[in-house]
Amino acid sequence: MLSNQIKILVLCFLLSSIIFPQSGNRFLSEKPGKWSVKSSLNNLPKKDKANFENNLISVAERFHKNLKMLAEPKGFDLPITFNSIWDEEYKTRDYNFAYRCEMDFAFQLFIVENEKETKWTIEPPHYEIDINNTEAGHGNNFDIGELKGLFAVFPLVKEIAPGVRLYGDGNLIVFNSSRPEFWIPLTVREVVNAKLTAYAKEDKSLYDFIKPLVDKMTEEELNAPAYYGSDDAILNVNGKQDGLQIMRFNKDYWDQSLPKTSIQFIRMWYRPANEFNMEEHIKNNGHPHYGQLLMNELPLKELGSLIQKK
Repeated sequence: MLSNQIKILVLCFLLSSIIFPQSGNRFLSEKPGKWSVKSSLNNLPKKDKANFENNLISVAERFHKNLKMLAEPKGFDLPITFNSIWDEEYKTRDYNFAYRCEMDFAFQLFIVENEKETKWTIEPPHYEIDINNTEAGHGNNFDIGELKGLFAVFPLVKEIAPGVRLYGDGNLIVFNSSRPEFWIPLTVREVVNAKLTAYAKEDKSLYDFIKPLVDKMTEEELNAPAYYGSDDAILNVNGKQDGLQIMRFNKDYWDQSLPKTSIQFIRMWYRPANEFNMEEHIKNNGHPHYGQLLMNELPLKELGSLIQKK
């Protein structure tokens, strides 16, 4: 009898180590939660701040009402925060027009910790949307002098609907399809000239290295579309369609008859459900990947209606 009791105790211990992760925490996945909106927009004129917040709330409400996991949150509270990223340097670039911000969905999971019910509030799982941000949706911007504003673009994966495109690395772009293209391809000539100008001012050794390489380029290569990469890994421009294409944001994309508070360009993260192993995530973390669940519910073909056109 005693032996059986010991076996049962050992079994219970092993089961608890599976159900309750190493931290001893337990997630309350069925507890109803609520959503809220918080604005942390800074450095905007008072009137613009109010108008921008109203437009952002309208977008947040669309997600809240149309996605079941947000309309009826279970296992978490959902504060949505508007974080300002409208800085002085960003404003000076002629291809920027509308105010930008990050819209952050924080999944503050309900949890039992040390036998007390609490909530995960410090850096909880989250999902982020970029609003009017010309530095989002592609590879990193070049970050020196005349090169600022140039970037390498991930390949187009799919044209989902008018105003909705999926690019590589999970970049879902929502835009006004009646406007000019938002990204403009550059020629090798445009990129190397920008590099020479920037390095002549800020890094003479790099200028001296790339100038002979540029001088050896043929007219055909200089006039070709620019791609990121080179054999020396320093010039990093070629006309051979090798690598990611180099582009810049098109200032003519913006409809400047609209106020700067209008929402005209959105970047969202999107990875199809079949590319993600939810069971593995739950096994390793003790809870679902809520950002992936949100992506799974996105009404992809309807997202274009989030863009303001009047």
